[in-house]
Amino acid sequence: MRPIFCFAPGQSAQYVGMGSDLYDKFESAKSLYDKVKDITGIDVARLSFNGPFDELTSTDNVQPILLAHSLACFRVFSDMYKEKTGDDFDFAATGGASLGEYFGVILAGVLGYEDTFRLVQKRGEFMKKYGSGRQALITLPPRDAQQVMLDFNVELSNCNYSEQTVIGGLEDEIEKAIEFARSQCSGPKKLRTMMLPTDAAFHTSLMADAQKHYAGEVDGCDFSVPSNYLFSNVTGLPYRKNGFDIRSNLTEQVTRPVQWQHMMNNVLTLLDIVAERYGGTPTIIEFGGGKPQKKQTDPATQQGNFSGIIFKNIAESGRKPNEDVRYLYCGGTGSISDTVRELTENEP
Repeated sequence: MRPIFCFAPGQSAQYVGMGSDLYDKFESAKSLYDKVKDITGIDVARLSFNGPFDELTSTDNVQPILLAHSLACFRVFSDMYKEKTGDDFDFAATGGASLGEYFGVILAGVLGYEDTFRLVQKRGEFMKKYGSGRQALITLPPRDAQQVMLDFNVELSNCNYSEQTVIGGLEDEIEKAIEFARSQCSGPKKLRTMMLPTDAAFHTSLMADAQKHYAGEVDGCDFSVPSNYLFSNVTGLPYRKNGFDIRSNLTEQVTRPVQWQHMMNNVLTLLDIVAERYGGTPTIIEFGGGKPQKKQTDPATQQGNFSGIIFKNIAESGRKPNEDVRYLYCGGTGSISDTVRELTENEP
């Protein structure tokens, strides 16, 4: 077992052009995109490569599309790794952010491709149809954000690290909360805010109707025991070895905040334990998506959507990024090749 955590980002990591280089060069990626189209009826390749962006980023489309990209990146990476080493890629743990947790569900063998993509498609449809509100990223510690939430009708949606929180609520309430927070901010650090490109206030009580409809879909699935440590967004902890809590947590994730900071603290602790027992450098690998800028459609120019957050998570834990813990990104042919090279040539 190697001390490696493989994860995928969630919505907001999408961009027009993602996966185009993999589809053209690798049969394992092409066959995945074709399979997802057969399962969902969505022309995943067309929307991924050509957009338009508004259609791509619609929640009912982007959830299966972004998951497909993350899994295509993992497939190509695994093929490259085996070609170079002769061994299957071995990792200790997996998971993801929001939608990205379903990447971990597949990697840990909890569900197969067909069940997972059917679930994700229904999840996206219900979240778009029955959800309301918006999400905003705000550079406030959770305690300060909590005070804003008490004064306005907004909720915690995600805690990325100590000074970055995602809030959710009705759009006018979010705007009022942000305006108030800015008025209270003083000193050299300015408050940074950004409305996220999502269709609703995900991971808040405004998604309750979506969760009710989604619960029936989850109940219809037969979950297997995880083969690797699989981390839950709801608890920030690995799922139980018997897998009994997977069904309930995947359902609750729709309305519960993502405990990313707490989860990453537990991931880092686990990687340290595995490294001490089996050797190797603790490593976090992000698969799929990117950090798109306007009109940037070349996979070769992308960076990991969570790169900055991961570096903060590592530093705030008292570890040194890329010394005590490596962060790597697989989002296109070039970055996948670089990651394989790093893992095979620079491992002590």
